Amino acid sequence: AHQTSFIYLKPYHREGSMIGIIFLATFLLCIMPSRAGIVASTAGAQKMIEECLKNPNRINTILGEYKDRGIGVNDNSSDNDRETLLIAMVKRTEKTIPPRRRILISYVLSIIQYGANPNWTDLHGRTALWHTAHDSTMISCSHTLIAMGAQDIPDTSGITPLMRAVSHENIPLLVFAYTF
Repeated sequence: AHQTSFIYLKPYHREGSMIGIIFLATFLLCIMPSRAGIVASTAGAQKMIEECLKNPNRINTILGEYKDRGIGVNDNSSDNDRETLLIAMVKRTEKTIPPRRRILISYVLSIIQYGANPNWTDLHGRTALWHTAHDSTMISCSHTLIAMGAQDIPDTSGITPLMRAVSHENIPLLVFAYTF
């Protein structure tokens, strides 16, 4: 679901002149980004995310390889939610039993240290912090995200991570966010 902007130009005809059409063709060819490039980038990001989730112990190597191909750690995937690697890893951490979370949280930190922006969002405007805010057992991950610059950004429905923490009674996150 890409947002597409359309520009309507009424061709200016003067004695057979088609200045408007020539301008539009020039604009489309020279100024607008290549849709094929965007699709290739999101498909590459999707592969990077899948590879990192499958082999999280190789995350730094994988990120280096994809960086050399022009795929950044902040690129969105081509799936329906348009997640970044950071959001995908946080969601994976959320689904993991608590004893294994510490390991996955170290991967979240590695992704941020590699340059991931903790405030980038998915298609629904949700940040990585938004995904951790409802679960008090994810407090270590929330602490890491906040310490690395995550902000209380509302999603497309206007719900912020702190609002989500309040509605799910995530007291440890509320206390930490208030004191940080």
